[in-house]
Amino acid sequence: MAQAKNAKGHAGKADWKEQQHKYTQTAKEMFEKFSDFAKESKPHHEKIMENHKKNLEAIGEANKVALDVLKSLAKMQSEFVKQTFEEMNSMMRAAMTQKPGQPIDMSKYSDTIQHSLQRTVEHSKNVNSVLSNSGKEIHAKMKGRFEEMGADMKAHASKYGKH
Repeated sequence: MAQAKNAKGHAGKADWKEQQHKYTQTAKEMFEKFSDFAKESKPHHEKIMENHKKNLEAIGEANKVALDVLKSLAKMQSEFVKQTFEEMNSMMRAAMTQKPGQPIDMSKYSDTIQHSLQRTVEHSKNVNSVLSNSGKEIHAKMKGRFEEMGADMKAHASKYGKH
């Protein structure tokens, strides 16, 4: 889904809310379809338990993906902070070597500062990409599971019919 950008070029809260609403609507529609099906057919407890077990497995897989994403983000953030502190420490050491009373020539540091800002923007893009891609992956897996469950229940209903 292409996200609209605000004047600064960033995706806004409205886009996030819109995406969240879309996922909620998808889940709601799938639940309503399942509820309609459950009302129309006599439940078969073994089939329900089998589907419930698969649902729990799918949720477990989604949680594993989320945990992997959190680990990845923590590592990315740690490396980013470490590198930023190293750059700033280097700049401070260089500034401290100047003779007292001499004006500080900031042009020496402009490349380092510019590089640091570019790295910050790139880091933000990477974090956003990881979060966006993982959200889409989790959503696709859960949607696939619900669709599979719907197909299983339809097949079961057509096999056993109404009682």
